[in-house]
Amino acid sequence: MKMHTNNFVDPTRLKTPTFINSFKSGCEFGRNAPKELLRYLSLRIVKFCTNSITQDEIILLNYKRSYLLKLSDRFNVYERGVEFPDIGKYLKKFLNFFEKLGDKSVLDFNEIEMINTYFPDFDSAFDAFFTELSLKNSINIDDDEPNDLCLLHELLVHTHFNRVNAEAYALSLRDQLIDIGYIAAICSNLTFHGNEKQMTKYITQIADELNLIAIHTFNYICNSLANAWPDVYHQIIKEKFKSLEITSSSARVLAMIIDSALKIIGETGEKNFQYQILIAKMGVQEQYYVGLPNYCSHKTGVYGHNVIINRINVNLSDFASIELQDGKMLKLRNFALKLNSTLKTEMDEIYNKETSYIVKQVKKKLPIFISDRLFKCWTMLRLYGDHWWSSCGNLTYAKRSYGYAELSGIASLRYETKGGAFGLCEKFLFNFFM
Repeated sequence: MKMHTNNFVDPTRLKTPTFINSFKSGCEFGRNAPKELLRYLSLRIVKFCTNSITQDEIILLNYKRSYLLKLSDRFNVYERGVEFPDIGKYLKKFLNFFEKLGDKSVLDFNEIEMINTYFPDFDSAFDAFFTELSLKNSINIDDDEPNDLCLLHELLVHTHFNRVNAEAYALSLRDQLIDIGYIAAICSNLTFHGNEKQMTKYITQIADELNLIAIHTFNYICNSLANAWPDVYHQIIKEKFKSLEITSSSARVLAMIIDSALKIIGETGEKNFQYQILIAKMGVQEQYYVGLPNYCSHKTGVYGHNVIINRINVNLSDFASIELQDGKMLKLRNFALKLNSTLKTEMDEIYNKETSYIVKQVKKKLPIFISDRLFKCWTMLRLYGDHWWSSCGNLTYAKRSYGYAELSGIASLRYETKGGAFGLCEKFLFNFFM
């Protein structure tokens, strides 16, 4: 329709009666007529997208992604070294099946027969899984069948709340809306034969609809991306443990997981945030954590590890924003040095005590240090020997600080006792997140 509109306004093009009648008909009745296009967009973007995606809904979506992760663990794939693909590749079809399944018990792993079959790759295994669901439950799924009536919901769910993809879609939609407005302006003159009153009414209706779609899209996407914190971020890390086929933990391996996850996390959720992550092995190590939920999030039991994600609001395209945060981080680093001297004095007095007691005493001696203006969260890692004569070994953890600044966003304070005289050796690592 836009090409015909350009031809219509081009003074060098000959406008035959047939062309004019065809263009006028397209303005009023064609499937690409401005009102028809807006009717479709209003339906799929406004009417069917009433509310933004909530955090509770995101938790349920992550549950379904995690189900596919656990299912893939049970697949018998010849080449286990094959890189595990993005789980989102199979999510759309699974969601279609999930909505149509009456009895969800068929998803119990013990009920799935194809698990006992060998496959050359994950794609073949998932194809067999979907085929079994289809045959057993008499469900037919068209690969092109939309899972979602709301275009915005479908976009965010199947890109796992990727902000870059959402922004690209929004820009494409903006251009489409501009084109519709342009076509409508030309069509109005032809359709209403220059009647100013009717033209104004038509254009006003079109403009109102364009504004409604644009504003609703902006609000829906922004609110949904904001709700991605923190559950989507933890799911990304969880899926990295699976996709990288981690069999044993080391500081190097955990750092590799963080680096890989940060590439995706940097494009996820709200704009103008930077992230830092700490992953620590569970088991013989003990950990204590406290933090402000809007800035920090802690998750336990991620393939045998604890994960802390910390974020800071900074616009990397704004030098003043960067300079402001750097100044805050420098002040907090100096504050951490004062905390360090207090910690060492106090730790000498609470040797080999219970972790809960140590935390209680440390909180008594230290000034308030968790707030919107100070540190956003802190964690204590503790490792001690099995016997008074055994060594402590090393704490198994990895961390990555904000990638934009010269200063580290995590202040780490260490404390160690070697043991002896029937006391256990101890290693502590206090991490204060800026």
